[in-house]
Amino acid sequence: MTRRHFLILVFAGLLILETCGCASAPKARKRALRNPCQEIFKIAERKKAPSSLSPKAYAHYSMGMIYGNEGRTDQAVEEYCKAIEFDPYAAQAYYRLGSGYLKLGKVDEAVEILKKAVELDEKNARARFLLALIYTSQKRYDEATKEYEEILKGEPDDLATLTSLADLYILGQDLDKAISIYTNLAREKPDSPLIHFNLGMVYARAVKFKDAINELTTAITLKPDYLEAHLALAVIFEINNQLEDSAREYGEAVKLDPANPKLYRQIGQLYFQMGKIDDAIRQYELMLKMAPENVAGYIELSYICAAGSRIDEAIKILKNALAIEEKAEDVHMALGFCYTEKGDNKAAIEEYKESIAINPFNPKAHFYLGAMHEEMDDRKAAILHLKRAIELDPGDPEA
Repeated sequence: MTRRHFLILVFAGLLILETCGCASAPKARKRALRNPCQEIFKIAERKKAPSSLSPKAYAHYSMGMIYGNEGRTDQAVEEYCKAIEFDPYAAQAYYRLGSGYLKLGKVDEAVEILKKAVELDEKNARARFLLALIYTSQKRYDEATKEYEEILKGEPDDLATLTSLADLYILGQDLDKAISIYTNLAREKPDSPLIHFNLGMVYARAVKFKDAINELTTAITLKPDYLEAHLALAVIFEINNQLEDSAREYGEAVKLDPANPKLYRQIGQLYFQMGKIDDAIRQYELMLKMAPENVAGYIELSYICAAGSRIDEAIKILKNALAIEEKAEDVHMALGFCYTEKGDNKAAIEEYKESIAINPFNPKAHFYLGAMHEEMDDRKAAILHLKRAIELDPGDPEA
């Protein structure tokens, strides 16, 4: 895979995350990874309850659950501790205590208590699942993988565990194992758009684009409004230089999320790549209507206009950007480029000076200003700014 293709795939993930959130995991698990101290324990609640406690321990255990349901975590923890005093071998009490510590943000204590729960009951899927989620949030992937694999020994068809394990294999770049898990899941649950989407994304990571396209297309067939799948297909088609197909999928994404300015920007860039300057400009204009304070969007649009020999239009767009953010060094730099293209070197020099006034440590501004002075036969000023550009960025081959 070329560096460009890798970067496009990375962007795909970022775009899907920004526009839709994570689609490769249930929402609860997604929140858990973001905030382990408050959310992560909820997922483990899905697992089966283990054996019963002694009567006295159960009384405190029950009070702990009542306090926990009321949000009184401190009191719940106290009750679980008392339950353990009466029944020190009750794995489920350790699990609840570990969950309580996690709610209180005491992650290290939670891990130790949950380990004790597993020590007492090796088949305690709830405790193992919670440990795996904590380890994942801490990037301790090998330990998380071990916990998931232990769960699967007793519950080989558990969907949450299988998908979590596949995600860990992906993080560890063991894509063949991840593909194997999702392929088996797709056979067992052929009508699940999420599983086909996940399998498609793993194929994409493995640079098996034909298989990725097939799985993502299946996901869309099962769920036509699957925004993430349309976006992923758009990116893969772009990598394969199937630009018309890519534009079609971005168009479908816009239909599903018409108020998302990022999508219009992506279509605009794609049209620009296809040489459809007018269409690209139209998409950027739509984006700026939704995000009128996006200064970077004005700069990108100005470059598209300049590439289409519409220099005056590009200059007008950049002046609109200055009305939003007067001290925008990049806008002045872009204006300098445009005036250079127009042949107005004096105006270009003034814009580069404005950029330097805002940020005196911008090596590119000094370089282009030096180049303009050289063009104007002002050798002394040219040398001054070119030297400054080298001082600020000694590795710049142009300077």
